[in-house]
Amino acid sequence: MLFIISYSFISVDELYKRFKDFTVVDVRSSYEYRIEHIKGALSAPVNVIETYFKRNIIPTDKPIVFYCACPHHLSEIAASKAEAYGLRDIYILNEGFFGWRDKGYPTDGIRKGEKPKRFTIVGYVKKEGKPVKFSRIWFIHKRTGQMEIAYTTAEGFYKSDWNFFNIKPGDTVFVSVDTPDNSLILVLPKKRGKVWGSRVDILDGRLVNLPRLLNKTLKEKGFM
Repeated sequence: MLFIISYSFISVDELYKRFKDFTVVDVRSSYEYRIEHIKGALSAPVNVIETYFKRNIIPTDKPIVFYCACPHHLSEIAASKAEAYGLRDIYILNEGFFGWRDKGYPTDGIRKGEKPKRFTIVGYVKKEGKPVKFSRIWFIHKRTGQMEIAYTTAEGFYKSDWNFFNIKPGDTVFVSVDTPDNSLILVLPKKRGKVWGSRVDILDGRLVNLPRLLNKTLKEKGFM
């Protein structure tokens, strides 16, 4: 799957200096937006953002800056969708929300300063024994709607670090390949060792949850 990038990146420092020149849009879940967001930003979750474009909810009289938690996975999807609707002069906040917050720039929300929990997930996506290459995997937390995505390599391998608020072992996460449809169910395991996470392979449309292989896989891939 190939993506053509024609938008630009903007730093948190530059956005802070020129904030009034932009329409700033938070494309994380509405749950994360309520907890804390860039002060003055609009909320338009990426999985339903087409509705916002259709209803002209997002002002287009200024350049638009999309942001997510970082890396840029969600904001890049939002930018691509905006371009598909004919919008131009689009930017992505390079360091994401937490880069903005770490600089002490203005935020708003009901639990400002709360730290998210990190869950690391790795695995392989294969169909009939062959790797599913360069595909997008969606992860959506059932209870809160928080979301993240990952991309598979030529080997069908993926890695994603979620920075989600208020998640715990036993929670349900919907997993799907290519589109954000709630097709597969992952139950988050208990934490083992320093890293909380799991290896989860997607084989012929089935989830194979292998939490005990997480650290081994991370080491084999050079992440530890």
